[in-house]
Amino acid sequence: MNNSPAGKLHFLFNETLYVLPEHGESHPGEGPAYKGQNKKGVLIANYDRGAHPIKALEEEFIFKGLHRLNINLDDVVIINPADWQAEAIDQQFPHRVKLVFQADGPTEGQRYQPQQAGDLTTLYCHTIQEIMGSQELKKLFWQGLKALWA
Repeated sequence: MNNSPAGKLHFLFNETLYVLPEHGESHPGEGPAYKGQNKKGVLIANYDRGAHPIKALEEEFIFKGLHRLNINLDDVVIINPADWQAEAIDQQFPHRVKLVFQADGPTEGQRYQPQQAGDLTTLYCHTIQEIMGSQELKKLFWQGLKALWA
């Protein structure tokens, strides 16, 4: 039985409610539920390891490219989608650009090419570890990042 105040709110509302953690609050995914301030509406979604947070070395790698485009941690939000319901992601973190890191993804021709759907532009990429280990993928990643802000 849920004795928290949030657990009793279902008597007051008909809609689904999402109780979201504060920035940096501990989360079952072994780290903060998200990182960043999302000032420029850029969502970085890491699908390659489920609920495990992006490692510091991986984050450093991503921001080597983003810093060249004047994008920093305050401008983005980094999440692990396994920790969130899709509706909660969209409500909590409105975004117009999305970087997706995943092993299984769109066809190869769609990776590293910005995909436009309405107001959202998505860049699908290999896993961060795969990109870090390949000069060819690093080059494609950088070209994709530049194309997002061209």
